[in-house]
Amino acid sequence: MKNRIIKTLSIITVIFLSNYSFAQTITSPERGDSLKKDYQRHSIVLEVLGKSWGGTISYEYKFRPNLSGGVGYGTSPTFYGGKHIGVVYGVLRVGENRKHFVTSAGIMFSNEIMSPNFGFGYEVEKEKSYFRIMPYAILAMDDDYPIIPSLGLYFGLK
Repeated sequence: MKNRIIKTLSIITVIFLSNYSFAQTITSPERGDSLKKDYQRHSIVLEVLGKSWGGTISYEYKFRPNLSGGVGYGTSPTFYGGKHIGVVYGVLRVGENRKHFVTSAGIMFSNEIMSPNFGFGYEVEKEKSYFRIMPYAILAMDDDYPIIPSLGLYFGLK
């Protein structure tokens, strides 16, 4: 029963993020397009700890200046002895400055687990890079610890 609830919540999260991002236009005429250069949309992101309590490398794409989505690959030595995992996530930025709050929701998965995660943190953005720090709540499949806290450190190159 618990696995069914977590899988349902995970699927709803992914559907919500994908519907919201694809239903919106990439530019907003009243605000202008702040993502004119191609490098401003694409990022390679290195993560330590965070969603997997391990390390991941991800590709992140900005659909809008305040909304991006990512997909990545990594390891999770804490959960299942170094198993390889995949991550899918969305990031929402709050604020229009180069320093702003961010929130994230996503799913960590492998052939053995599927675990949703949620985070809220802070991002400092430069022209061709950014740094993000984000505490996470990981919904685990383990009955002993249903919510596992984590702290993610990110470095992204645009």
